[in-house]
Amino acid sequence: MDNYGSDYLAQEAFDTNTVMKFLHKHGVEFTKFTIIRYANHGFVFEPKRKKDFKGYGRIYYCPLVPVEAMTAHYLQKGICASPEIGFKISQLTAKEVFIGRLLYYKKFSYDFQCKPFEICEYRTNFMDYLNKNKEEDSRDLHWTLDEGFHMFMDMHENISYKCLNGKFSCQTYFSYLEMVYRVTFEHILEQCRDEIMAICYGGSGASTRLW
Repeated sequence: MDNYGSDYLAQEAFDTNTVMKFLHKHGVEFTKFTIIRYANHGFVFEPKRKKDFKGYGRIYYCPLVPVEAMTAHYLQKGICASPEIGFKISQLTAKEVFIGRLLYYKKFSYDFQCKPFEICEYRTNFMDYLNKNKEEDSRDLHWTLDEGFHMFMDMHENISYKCLNGKFSCQTYFSYLEMVYRVTFEHILEQCRDEIMAICYGGSGASTRLW
């Protein structure tokens, strides 16, 4: 147990209903099936099954999942940071959101290793981006970020993309995706961090910074 509250609260507070209510409160209307779809696309961490089912749902999510979900939702609509700021960009594809998220955590995963986040304990679904023949390929593609990062980048390191004035490097493109993901994710996190900590620790961590 840490200084903020029980391990149970810290690890299992964000069940499906809590995630949905959190998103609805912030103007993002998700159903439980939308959250599952986002996990299947690798936009958010996959849920974990509770050790003891006590009537509040059988699974729980990483407390960062609402922030990840809003980030993916906005970027696919061409919104960087938040609708209130009005910073419009080109709409990101599903794969671009996935890459931006992956690169962000590669840089800043250390900030989220402690409770209540412990992102090293959660897995990401790489299926849509590494497994093109799902019927014939039976590999387990549900990995931690560290497990999946190097294989994913090895497969995409030679990609080049076109822009208006010709081609630019894969690294420049990836840097852009990481930047817009970071700006959006961290803006949302800054706005929501007190609420997240209050949910995890029953209010006792509400004034604590996340990093």
